[in-house]
Amino acid sequence: MTASLIRATNVVAAALAAVCVAVADEPPSSDWSPPPSAASTSASTPTLATGELPTPNGDASDATEFGGPWLLGDAVVGGDVVEADESSWYAPTYWFSGTPWDTGIELGLNGSSGNNKSFSIRTGGYVKRESRFSKLDYSLYYNRTTTGEETTQNNATTDVRNDWLLDDSSPWSLYTKANLFYDQFQAFDLQTNGSSGIGYQIFKDPLINLTTRVGGGASREFGGPDNEWVPEALFGFEYDQCVTDTQKFSATLEYYPEFENFGQYRLVADGGWEIELVKPSNMSLKISANDRFDSTPNGADPHLVNYSVLLLLKL
Repeated sequence: MTASLIRATNVVAAALAAVCVAVADEPPSSDWSPPPSAASTSASTPTLATGELPTPNGDASDATEFGGPWLLGDAVVGGDVVEADESSWYAPTYWFSGTPWDTGIELGLNGSSGNNKSFSIRTGGYVKRESRFSKLDYSLYYNRTTTGEETTQNNATTDVRNDWLLDDSSPWSLYTKANLFYDQFQAFDLQTNGSSGIGYQIFKDPLINLTTRVGGGASREFGGPDNEWVPEALFGFEYDQCVTDTQKFSATLEYYPEFENFGQYRLVADGGWEIELVKPSNMSLKISANDRFDSTPNGADPHLVNYSVLLLLKL
């Protein structure tokens, strides 16, 4: 078997060597010259400056449709840089601005100095995208408070959820969601959970929305006394309403009982009130509050409450 493999390898190597020798002995081809018809045509073609691209049909007004060596597809016409059309696929605003995207950044600060120094910050943001058959919702928030040299609050959370609509006229949907939570003063290093299930939209109106969800999944507290996956159910709702043309109220509630013992559970409640400002028009004042309750805190406070008044900048 080994001798046959060696002979086959030698035959292939000899064939490759023969091809290389034949290519090396081939005389060089004569210089190519264009036919007379091509030469006459090229004589009438205008000379392009270095770095320019030809425009279709000689119309310089169409140059903005072709990306060249300029940033974000910008073209150069008559020595001037013409910005790319925002509706083009290569423009960043095509992917992260306007319908169906909704993005925003939040920031709130509070501090004092004197006999006692304190500083508090809450920051974060969200990204939402809604199409005909799906809705994506992602958020990230961070809270920190220091008094003198001591840190009294330090936590962060991120959530992602995707809803698949069964039909644009049906109230039923399928969803999957995941969450990561960190708190310096909890008994664990990192808490995570994931779940999936079904949702039902009770009210579907531009001014009011009420959606309920039922599902199941599992959670785990890494680095804590209960460092194992725990199966749990999910019952929750999401509500938002446009109170006026410039004010909006929103609230969510999620109840996570353990499958084996419904007396052990987690509860996450969140509420917010947004007031749009006149100028700038893409900025709002937001009042928010969040409460995370754990029936098995392992020595820590079972309630973690965050509340703030901050500015919301919509991108």
